[in-house]
Amino acid sequence: MADLVRYERRGSIGVITVDNPPVNALSQGVRQGLLDALAKGIADPEARALVLIGGGRTFIAGTASDPRARERGARARPLADAGWREVERRGA
Repeated sequence: MADLVRYERRGSIGVITVDNPPVNALSQGVRQGLLDALAKGIADPEARALVLIGGGRTFIAGTASDPRARERGARARPLADAGWREVERRGA
């Protein structure tokens, strides 16, 4: 199975692409892929900025309701905070 989310660097820009046809639905695999790609981008010393794009015609169509979404969001918060600290450290 192809990766649902990819990270690549184009020059000094880290590009995170969500590619979950047909509408880039925000599935569990996409959520985990986003966390992994963000971690790669944050760790990439040559990436000055990160850009999130959707493959195909749709950015992200949405997600099904899930009562555990709040718990997953709480687990993702430390990574988001680390990302902001890195942005501040780099002076971007």
